[in-house]
Amino acid sequence: MEINEISVSNSGKLEVLIIVDTRPEIIRLSAVISRCREYFYTVLTHTDQNYHYNLSSVFFKALNIVEPDVYLNCVGDGLSFTVGNIVAFSYNLMKMIKPDALLILRDINSFLSAISAKRLHIPIFHMEAGNRCKDESLPKGKIVDIISDVNLVYSEPAQKYLHECGIPKERVYVTGLPMAEVLTNYLDKIFASNILESLQFQKKKYILLSAHKEENIDTDENFYSLFHAINFLATNYEMPILYSCLPRSKKKLLSSNFKLDNRVILHEPLGFYDSKKNINEVKQQFLLLDDYNVPLFNY
Repeated sequence: MEINEISVSNSGKLEVLIIVDTRPEIIRLSAVISRCREYFYTVLTHTDQNYHYNLSSVFFKALNIVEPDVYLNCVGDGLSFTVGNIVAFSYNLMKMIKPDALLILRDINSFLSAISAKRLHIPIFHMEAGNRCKDESLPKGKIVDIISDVNLVYSEPAQKYLHECGIPKERVYVTGLPMAEVLTNYLDKIFASNILESLQFQKKKYILLSAHKEENIDTDENFYSLFHAINFLATNYEMPILYSCLPRSKKKLLSSNFKLDNRVILHEPLGFYDSKKNINEVKQQFLLLDDYNVPLFNY
């Protein structure tokens, strides 16, 4: 649905705008979105940044989430245009529907909608706050933590980090990780996944790899350092490495002509059930992540 087609609530309920743009947000917020729809008039909006089917639509289907009410179509010709579009398009949407609150998760580009909300005096609720507020190399996390009216953190250490950064106690609440409800709802389907059989892998006899972060892929020095290390692991451990490869990483590998060890198996981005089945199988063995959310696997 386009912005000018969205209806304004007259239900008498509080109106919550939820904005997502990547698969981690879709997954972690899935149970929250369902609960919000029970209690509030909820407008789910997608920036359309991750338009690849395996990074977006597949998760809405797997997690039984109703398709977004609005697609902002923010992708522009380069990052600067995309960033500008997120601010401008979210501002136009909020100005029209006048939500009572904005809910966002972590500091992916959709956090820029918080700038629009702040300008329009719309309360901002930020989930997964505090994890990166002290990392000067990740300014997005610090910005969204500071401007949010309510920071919802997963842990007491994250709460402590925010307090040390000057965020008042009344603006920080420990909620825990929302993945517990998500995983509980889909355990049967996760354990029923046949991904290992289809790849002919033995349990705990392979390495699961996720490597896709911008700073590791787009910067040549980091890219070559990372993938030389991956080749070393494949050779040293003599085990196959299942690489759930996102479009950004695949494009870089092709353009660089980097020669991966033949034990590194490039695979399309894994779906929710398959990825969680793999993590469950290898978490006590070999799990390689370049993700900011490595601490989440300790929960």
